[in-house]
Amino acid sequence: MTGSEGAFWRGRRVLVTGHAGFIGAHLARRLIALGAELTGFDNLNPYYDPALKRARLAWVAQAGTFRHVEADLGDAAEVARCFAEARPQIVFHLAAQAGVRYAAENPGAYVHSNLVGTLHLLEGCRRHPVEHLLLASTSSVYGASRRLPFREDHSTDHPLTLYAASKKGGRGDGPRLRAPVRDPDHGAALLHRLRPLGTARHGAVPLRRGDARRAAGAALQPRPPSPQLHLRR
Repeated sequence: MTGSEGAFWRGRRVLVTGHAGFIGAHLARRLIALGAELTGFDNLNPYYDPALKRARLAWVAQAGTFRHVEADLGDAAEVARCFAEARPQIVFHLAAQAGVRYAAENPGAYVHSNLVGTLHLLEGCRRHPVEHLLLASTSSVYGASRRLPFREDHSTDHPLTLYAASKKGGRGDGPRLRAPVRDPDHGAALLHRLRPLGTARHGAVPLRRGDARRAAGAALQPRPPSPQLHLRR
């Protein structure tokens, strides 16, 4: 870690949703190591084993202190309370109801988490303006598109699953995505595809001073760099 990297993140108030997930835990641990004042927001729902999530939280805590908020993004009051208390300057929104097949069993979970929950998060950003906002999306939004490899300017008008539709609906485009940040030209990024690789020992990729695009690219460690990773401001 260089002095400039540490200087940028040291004392920076950061909110990470979904910090008990695989990517979220690695990002949280790295941010703590860089000196950020981290707040994590996760409901530890049982879609993935809660015991595994708690083990990840214990691993994150090895890097230093952070605030863990166990609550549901679908609860507007809890999200509002989190923003009021944490006053984040940077937000990484990784939390979502995952899975394609599960949507057939419990479609309401996707509306609740990926649409309503994201709306509550964006409302928090509007009421407590942040400097940078990153929302994690999915390649599933490209749906029936036959154009490969996927690019950020490809159509997302024909999602094939409820999961994809909920992620498309919750991700925001254009002014809707840029509105809640202080710098609308550089403050918002949209991560279209996640392909986590490696283990905990691969978490040492430095976060560099810069906009949300560079921070997200470093923190989420694409290995190797690939056109499968697309960001939008």
